[in-house]
Amino acid sequence: AAKPDGYTVLYNTSSIALSPNLYRSLAFDPVKDFAPVSSTAVIPLVLLVHPSVPVQDARGFVEYARQHPGKLSYGSAGAGNVTHLGALLLLRSLQVGAVHVPYRGSAPAMTDLVGGQVQLMTNTLNDSLGFIREGKLRALAVTSRERSAQLPGVPTVAETVAPGFEMGAWQGVVVPAGTPQPVVQKLNAEIRRALQSDEMQKQLKVQGAQALGSTPQEYGAYIQSEIQRWGAVIKEAGVKLD
Repeated sequence: AAKPDGYTVLYNTSSIALSPNLYRSLAFDPVKDFAPVSSTAVIPLVLLVHPSVPVQDARGFVEYARQHPGKLSYGSAGAGNVTHLGALLLLRSLQVGAVHVPYRGSAPAMTDLVGGQVQLMTNTLNDSLGFIREGKLRALAVTSRERSAQLPGVPTVAETVAPGFEMGAWQGVVVPAGTPQPVVQKLNAEIRRALQSDEMQKQLKVQGAQALGSTPQEYGAYIQSEIQRWGAVIKEAGVKLD
């Protein structure tokens, strides 16, 4: 409801594409009420298992999960969270099953994963790096198109067990609908310039994030495609938050 003058912007997460499918009634329409400016970055998810799970890679995980139906459980930061839906999409792609255990945030979910109360999780890379490097959790695969510079020895899901698989916790910038196009274009140019700077690239790399950047049209089309993509996953899972 802010004045569409370019001075109030929303730095959004991928929840902008999840919410329309999770809530029966929203106070906003993510397509009609916002004007896309640019994508900014994406944080890959990583498939993690507790060290007690006797697998060393993604292929071994698929075999083990299929041989032990109903024996594995996965934590998430909450029902409908990207860590829940990402795991659901991945497990569906791999044709394996596991019991979902939702938590109130990623911190308690990771605590129980480290403690062995749940056996696996697909969490954002930035939240997972410390546990991986300390040997408390085993990383089997990342969900990005390419390997992460932070975990170069960990392959992607696509190159191991699910060709073409790609997802992540993406981010971007939108403004109120009706913002003049010259303003949108100016913001887009400055955001993309910042994303290409050495300082920004360094900060994103530390967090395990990958810089994006797009035209307003490309970002708008991407948001709509993600609404459709996750809509199918959410419908299949029967997840509703109101």
